[in-house]
Amino acid sequence: MTISDDGLRFAAHEIEDSTESFDASKGYCAIYEYASGSWSQIGRIQSSFYGTCKLSGNGNAIATVSNTSRDIKVYKYTNSSWVQQGLSMSAEDNSTKILINKTGSIIAFNNTSYYGSGSSYCNNNNTGDASLDGKVSVYEYKDDAWSIKGNEISGPFGICWVGIADINEDGDKVLISGYGDYEGILDPDGEQMKIHKT
Repeated sequence: MTISDDGLRFAAHEIEDSTESFDASKGYCAIYEYASGSWSQIGRIQSSFYGTCKLSGNGNAIATVSNTSRDIKVYKYTNSSWVQQGLSMSAEDNSTKILINKTGSIIAFNNTSYYGSGSSYCNNNNTGDASLDGKVSVYEYKDDAWSIKGNEISGPFGICWVGIADINEDGDKVLISGYGDYEGILDPDGEQMKIHKT
């Protein structure tokens, strides 16, 4: 679940109640608003069964991620309806987490690298291929389109999982974390936290 800064709007990922066979597309982000002493739904955006959504600080924009199509979409509340802003963006894997700034004009999301199989799912320190490292991408909505803001933020050599913990109101600073990998074994003591200016 995700809530606006003033606490008057929140969004929750919901799964369609169905007795039919499993359908990965039957997931939604439902948005609710508190007004006149009660909560009412003001929108329902299709996502996926295991999708996620994140509400902006002002409550007027929402970012959604589908773990099936890997589409990332941002919607703005305009004239009592949620309208998609620009085109969809794509994540590289289905474990993507997304953040959105206060106004909904900047988003950040992570892409996790899974290299190899079994216990060697990270970018092993001996591969030397930085393209396999996890990374964070920051996008800005300007002139009716989303464009990448600065360079992708990659973990240092050997970091296969890069997560995003928070983004500030202006969207120009992102807190990221990452786990390293030693000889194919994920080291729980190797977590790093860094703040990046975009």
